[in-house]
Amino acid sequence: MSSVIQSVGYLSVVGCDNLKYLFTSSMIKSLGQLELLEIRDCKMMKEIIVTEGIAEEEEMMFRNLEILRLEGLPRLTGFCHRNCSEFPSLTKLALVKCPLLETFISSPIIGDTSHVTTSKKRENAYKSPLFDAKVAFPCLEELTIARLENLRIIWHHQPRADSFRKLKLLAIGHCGKLLTIGSSDILGRLCKSLKVLKVFACGSVETIFELGDVDIGKSYDAQDTLLSELNIENLPRLKHVWSKDSRDILSFQNLQSVRAAGHPNLQNMFPASVAMGFQQLEEFGLVNRGIETKRVGAFEREEAGRTFVFSCLSTLYLWALPRLKCFYPGKHVTEWPMLKKFRGYHFAGIKETNVESLGAFPVQLPLFTLEKVVPRLKTLSLTSDDIAMICNRQFPEDLFSNVKVLRLLCYHNESEDFPFRFIERFFNLEKLFIGCSSFKELFPSVASIDCPEKDVGWQLRIRKLTLDALCNLKYIWNQGSPSDLLVENLKSLKVQRCDCLISLSESTASFRNLTTLFVTSCQILRSLFSSTTVQSLVHLQTMRIEQCKLLSEIVGDEGDGLGHAIVFSKLKVLKLKCLTRLASFCSANFTFEFPLLEEVMVVQCPNFETFCHGVVRTPSLQKRQLTEEDNLWHPAVELNNTINQLYKEMAGYAGLQELNLSDFPQLMEIWYKNPQEILDFKQLRELEICNCSNLTYLLTPSMALSLVTLERLKVQNSEMMEHIITGEGTMEADEKEMIFPQLKAINLESCSNLTSFCVGNYKLVFPLLAVMEVIDCPEMVTFASTFSTVQVKEAAEGESAERIRKEDIDPTEPFFSDQVSVPGLMFLVIHGMGSLNMIWDDKLDADSFYRLQMLWVASCEKLLNIFPITMLGRFKNLDVLEIRNCVSLEKIFQHQGPSASESQALKSSQSTMVETAINFVLPKVRRLILVGLPNLKSLYPQMHTTKWPSLETLVVFRCNQVQILASELLSYQRTSEATQLKSQNEHTLFWVNKATFPSLVELTVQRNDSMKVIWYSDDVKEGILYSKLETLKLKDLQRLESICSGSCNFEFPSLKDVLVMACPKMQTFSEGEVSTPKLQKVKLTEDEDEGCWGDGFKPRIVLVKNEW
Repeated sequence: MSSVIQSVGYLSVVGCDNLKYLFTSSMIKSLGQLELLEIRDCKMMKEIIVTEGIAEEEEMMFRNLEILRLEGLPRLTGFCHRNCSEFPSLTKLALVKCPLLETFISSPIIGDTSHVTTSKKRENAYKSPLFDAKVAFPCLEELTIARLENLRIIWHHQPRADSFRKLKLLAIGHCGKLLTIGSSDILGRLCKSLKVLKVFACGSVETIFELGDVDIGKSYDAQDTLLSELNIENLPRLKHVWSKDSRDILSFQNLQSVRAAGHPNLQNMFPASVAMGFQQLEEFGLVNRGIETKRVGAFEREEAGRTFVFSCLSTLYLWALPRLKCFYPGKHVTEWPMLKKFRGYHFAGIKETNVESLGAFPVQLPLFTLEKVVPRLKTLSLTSDDIAMICNRQFPEDLFSNVKVLRLLCYHNESEDFPFRFIERFFNLEKLFIGCSSFKELFPSVASIDCPEKDVGWQLRIRKLTLDALCNLKYIWNQGSPSDLLVENLKSLKVQRCDCLISLSESTASFRNLTTLFVTSCQILRSLFSSTTVQSLVHLQTMRIEQCKLLSEIVGDEGDGLGHAIVFSKLKVLKLKCLTRLASFCSANFTFEFPLLEEVMVVQCPNFETFCHGVVRTPSLQKRQLTEEDNLWHPAVELNNTINQLYKEMAGYAGLQELNLSDFPQLMEIWYKNPQEILDFKQLRELEICNCSNLTYLLTPSMALSLVTLERLKVQNSEMMEHIITGEGTMEADEKEMIFPQLKAINLESCSNLTSFCVGNYKLVFPLLAVMEVIDCPEMVTFASTFSTVQVKEAAEGESAERIRKEDIDPTEPFFSDQVSVPGLMFLVIHGMGSLNMIWDDKLDADSFYRLQMLWVASCEKLLNIFPITMLGRFKNLDVLEIRNCVSLEKIFQHQGPSASESQALKSSQSTMVETAINFVLPKVRRLILVGLPNLKSLYPQMHTTKWPSLETLVVFRCNQVQILASELLSYQRTSEATQLKSQNEHTLFWVNKATFPSLVELTVQRNDSMKVIWYSDDVKEGILYSKLETLKLKDLQRLESICSGSCNFEFPSLKDVLVMACPKMQTFSEGEVSTPKLQKVKLTEDEDEGCWGDGFKPRIVLVKNEW
């Protein structure tokens, strides 16, 4: 064996699910010839090398290893535990889909670590880089890092002197916790070699180039960066590409391609000084899909003006930038001498502006001047606004003479007609793209063309037509359209995302010259062609149909062609992919002839039972394809027999990415009888089951672990379902974790007998789970039940199954425990869970819930509180908190029992009590909605204060026990003992101070039967300021007497709308002064335009009272 290992040059390990490590450290010296090492899809692997028998100080060296790829290893925590490792020949390194990997070379664990607290472990993990100072990559040229969900830092602040100096390509993606690409130190090291940088889908990255501390003179030549390609996509927190102006730090004059997409918080793309250095830039694309990008270049603005010359730029893309105001905010000129391709939509476009009439700082300058740029363009994108502007001005007839590719976009008004006459001006047009529009029909009827047919010339030159996202289009060619003329030279037709499309054409249409057809993602399309139209496809060579959920046949039967022959005389390639309802090519009894057909691909079409019901002839057919994963081609036999055999073998499920079990009765029957026989679903991304009345569980543990690519799971209206994952099935004896490496969303809805997601003694780990919805599952108490497999088996076999299943589960068990790890959870919905007593207790997974942004809890009748106070430290990113119709809820925060400080506070004097009161801070909550909580008395039952620095919207509706919305803690301290006791008995929702709601914009208080006062306060001299409050609504408050109990002065500098409705006891706002400089009126109803007018706020309240 030793001699074999010594000669191995290429080693690939794939799908070895029982391996926990590959090598021992003593084997490394024998791997001297190893040049390529690839390890993929090994579910149990924790380390590549396990330390054994070598002193820690001894280095491990892979002398000849050139390529290392680690992919799909959900339990991998490190390459090895060593003090030092070297890879002197490694040129390519890829680390992909290893969600637990944080450090490549882990330091050995020495001594007992039981005393280390969880918070300390989190702090240490936060500081640990992927590559520390002990690993050496002197020749590394390409580094790919993707889907390392726990990765926070890539580089050590002082990496080894010989490492990463030859890196040419760096690609980083789907690392949700990564904070920065690199500090100025590592940037200084990379700038001399790095040519390509790609960063995508990293949710925490705010800056790409951190330039703060770059030392120009010492570490590198500030003018010598080699970066030629920059591609950044889907970075939702990205604020700056460059952290500051780099004119004196780095030059990016070698950049040739810049692409940026999906950055909703990006204010500008680059500093003006950087843009002026783009001497070699050939391609620039900016696709935002967000709301904030306002300019392409920024940072400084000079009155003297700037000239931006893009001497080599040939391609410019600007997409989905609704708030893009200008290229640069100051006075400037742009020159585009080599521009050949321009694509833009959903932005301000190319509107003309009279520059001379503007001041030194124009509000908006055109991106370019039409007369100067358009005549050179070969590719052009125009929106409805652009075309309207052009049609209103006089331009030369040959303005578009060089345009060969036209993209027509953004006709969103359904009443607008297709601009047929305008497109006639593009008399050299070869390719036409029509997208993102609401056209009901594209081309006119013969009657509407007011010129002879011979004058309709532009259509004769179009060779390629693409239709994308035309939401109202039912037919491409309607009855009456001169289809023969319109498609005379059409060679290629692509149709995608046209969700109202019924058929490609009505029966008279002709496609006689069409050679390529591609149709995808047309969701209600049921058939492609009529039997009449399909006979015109005499030149069709390639047909590709994909992702059409309702498509049941390719050729529809008009009822007049029984027994006729249909000939595809030139068709060579037929590809049918992911057509889950496709039953046949044609359901009629036609004879089909394919004399030149060579390749047939039928992939992910599980209902495709027969090709056709008539005769099919394919004399040239050479091969058929079952799956795209391994490109497995098989010798073809008679096509009908081949398709029928594939159907019986259930080959259509192989490689399936989306599966709704309810659509496949045949598969459902097998699933119900013996789930262990289910086919391989390693590519499955979405699993859905609806309206199932016989399954009691969906997956066994082994089945669940095989779904390594699953991203979305939905179970709905399955009344017999008790668990999603049962404890039955085989797993390793020491296996205690069940990891779902790619699962992002879970939806459980209307499952009346569901008691838990998983039953069994497993820890459930969801590294990427962002959305969890549990709706109308009244028996569900906990997410992960700790029933043992033996108990589950007894429950399944014994007569007392109902008793064991429901009664033996501890009703006080929290919904989430430390058996559930959801570090990326952002949105949580819990609704209609009548048996739920507790969502959280104080025993939780160390990394969970820190990224939670939205919490929505509703209709949980037994729920007494929402979360313990120990959870507050995890809710620093919470944005929305909404609680509705929980009739037993008495408080929001659960009291855990007094701590030492709390106990001391309870025993101390009243003055000390205020100083030691607990202070709750929810720093990012913008919306707080409390509705239908009849027993809610307070946020927290003990003395406390709360701060909501970001709260903008507060709604308190039908909370009948609440008597005071907010009470000042200082007021509580100052009152006499008798008043103090009285106030204590009043049910106060918020204990506050004057800084509790600094950002409040809208306050709604409605139908709270016991509420007497909004703000409880004494006669204090200080005024209370609500600087941002714009809307105040008080409705149906039968006991409300005033807004404030004391004589406080209130200032509302932004208040514009006040509604006071059905508050019969309300006499005055406050005894103090009230300032409302922007308030014009107080409304009696929400619909009225008129209100009560007066000289001040308090007089208006009196006027309103008199109206009742």
